[in-house]
Amino acid sequence: LVLAEASFQRALVDLDAASARHLASIHQSNLGTLRLELNEAEAACALHDQALPHLRRMGDQRSTVLGLCRRAAAHASLDAVHDAEADLEEAARRAFGCSDPLLDALVRLHRAWLSLARARGAVSEDERARWTDDARRRMDEAGEPSFSDDARTARRLLERALGALDGSSLSAFPSDAMLVGIEARCIRLPNGEWSD
Repeated sequence: LVLAEASFQRALVDLDAASARHLASIHQSNLGTLRLELNEAEAACALHDQALPHLRRMGDQRSTVLGLCRRAAAHASLDAVHDAEADLEEAARRAFGCSDPLLDALVRLHRAWLSLARARGAVSEDERARWTDDARRRMDEAGEPSFSDDARTARRLLERALGALDGSSLSAFPSDAMLVGIEARCIRLPNGEWSD
């Protein structure tokens, strides 16, 4: 019994370490999204590169799909279309295995990043317009972003990238977003004015 107890104690320590690594990987992926938001796509890719092997090993399909979609966005931001496509193909396979409509929608939404990368690489204005329209179509087909924070974040980043591509949007924050100021001293409700 003493030997069994020691084995269980070691197993608990290993489980705690594995749990911590799992949570750290999820947070690395979240930080990767923040880096993309700050236009630091290379740093975003590096964070996802660190997180994804651990998420795969832990068998966390949902976080793996999400991380793959996020890394695809970062790759596409760097115009690494083939890498982004590979990430989205793996994400689609994993999402299919989960039978989770949210994951399927996230993969579809992130495919708009491929169209944006192709629009940036277009050799003519007509080709650029076709790829830009394709990105918008993919975003529309994915549906409204109200179903998850991840979808809302992806859509916001996509809209910002589209705006930068066609010059249609210079705003850092969409008007329909609730914003909270530093130390929560002020707030702006969606489509509202700032107040304390």
